Amino acid sequence: MFEISKKQTVKTRKAHECYGCCNVINKGDAAIYVRGKEDDKHVNFHMHAHCHILATKQKLYEEGFAKGAVKILQQESNDFSTMEAEYPF
Repeated sequence: MFEISKKQTVKTRKAHECYGCCNVINKGDAAIYVRGKEDDKHVNFHMHAHCHILATKQKLYEEGFAKGAVKILQQESNDFSTMEAEYPF
């Protein structure tokens, strides 16, 4: 199980790979930086804001969040709208 210790919105200083969809987060874009523990190992990663919203709405953090899980959700169903959603911290 993934235990989150900190989530924050950041402006990236370099390109990162989004943990949720495995696409690139460009330098200077806003991203969600997530820090936590999984199986007693420290884990940290960056996500697009909309990937973070989808992961939170689908409760992926509680169920076990695998890399690329948001991309799979997006391919299965396009019913998820994140246009007017706020960051669910």
